Amino acid sequence: GGVALEASAVGTMKKPSVLLRGEALGIRQTERVRRGARPSAPVDGTLYATYDGSRADVGMTIIDAGKPTLQGAFTSVMSLASLLAGEVDVRASGDVRARSLRVGVLPVIGTNVKGTFDGDLLLRDYGKDARVEAKLTGKDVSLDSVRVKTAEVRAFAHDTELSAAVGLEQTDGGWAGAEVQTGMRWGAALAPTRDPSHPLRLAYRVDAFQLAALRPLVRNSLPELDGRVDGRGTLVREGGVDTASGSLALRKGTAYVPLLGQN
Repeated sequence: GGVALEASAVGTMKKPSVLLRGEALGIRQTERVRRGARPSAPVDGTLYATYDGSRADVGMTIIDAGKPTLQGAFTSVMSLASLLAGEVDVRASGDVRARSLRVGVLPVIGTNVKGTFDGDLLLRDYGKDARVEAKLTGKDVSLDSVRVKTAEVRAFAHDTELSAAVGLEQTDGGWAGAEVQTGMRWGAALAPTRDPSHPLRLAYRVDAFQLAALRPLVRNSLPELDGRVDGRGTLVREGGVDTASGSLALRKGTAYVPLLGQN
């Protein structure tokens, strides 16, 4: 593939005009392809960024098989004069959208992760009353030899609420998921901080989750892990006190521990 990059900067320190534009054509991930496996298809991409001393705009697109699979656009208001004076006052908003995005087109994730993803990331009023919403859903996801039918991650942060959830559905119907909720402080701060006056709550649910699917991750310590797990429950920390309720049940479970040499 090929990459073209154009950059220019004119004007003064008080009133600059900066432009960055890039284009990539036919980029293919360089990875060793196993015998019989299909090589990754080439992708195209565009990038632009402008800054006039007070406002910055950034946008990018990745095109896979002729369709935009990853698009992002962000706008930020930040005064260069204030930054040079040591005053940090940044406002920003933006969106990232993924549709049928093959993980293989993002080499930074790693070649041992495979799957197709849809997702949305929203950032609003950063530097004033920040709000973040994110959702990512993967289909036919695999990590090494661990495979799941679908994987979903959600996150939300605004005002005093911070929450995140993850769910995994196996090809045979097994499911496992967890959700974390707590309080935070963010607003106009550079980054959110947890508010200890709010409880920290973790809820989990497991339905017929097959442990054998995890063997590739624990093959050195538990090479013959098997069985199905069911259960649900909650863990809560509030006022320095931890409480827990719920259960986990293992059906037809087996595990060989090499150190002990027995099941």
